[in-house]
Amino acid sequence: LSGDIYIDETKIFKEKVLIEPGTNLFLKKGISLIFKNKLIANGTTSNPINIKQSEKNNYWGSILLLGNKTKNSELKNVNFEGGSGGWIENIRTIGMLSIHNSEDIVIENISLKNNSTYDDTMHIVYSNNIKINNLKMAQINSDGIDIDISKNIEIDNILINSAKNDCLDFMQTEATIKNSSFQNCSDKGVSVGESS
Repeated sequence: LSGDIYIDETKIFKEKVLIEPGTNLFLKKGISLIFKNKLIANGTTSNPINIKQSEKNNYWGSILLLGNKTKNSELKNVNFEGGSGGWIENIRTIGMLSIHNSEDIVIENISLKNNSTYDDTMHIVYSNNIKINNLKMAQINSDGIDIDISKNIEIDNILINSAKNDCLDFMQTEATIKNSSFQNCSDKGVSVGESS
């Protein structure tokens, strides 16, 4: 995928996908992208990848990495703005960036802001060996990052600001947090419970 792409229907990618630096994805209201195979979305600092609304205040759905074939996916220098969640193939996604049943994912130098309706800005569940480095998050509808039933989650140098609920929430998860800042969280900065 490259250039400016306007997407007006939910798409499911079963093959490997490369999103080139500088690509702009404009999603219509409620529209989601589901990746069932490896995704490489590596922008650069000067030429990031942007995923945003095609129409102001019409929130798109979710970017979902689904299943073990998404192993070794990478998201670097990507900006997410104006998503929510939704129902996709009988799966309820509660984050505008969601990872389900995967492993060995690298998330680096990304920003997420201005999500709506659903519980989380980023949601990770049933996943292992996830590295999150240099992340910024703001204008958060409820939880910032919610990680459930996952292992070996490495979080380094993230900033979460102004969540309406928890900034970072763990359930039955093993994780390490380093060099990070959680500000103006309406509930807990870091919620560690439920066998985490």
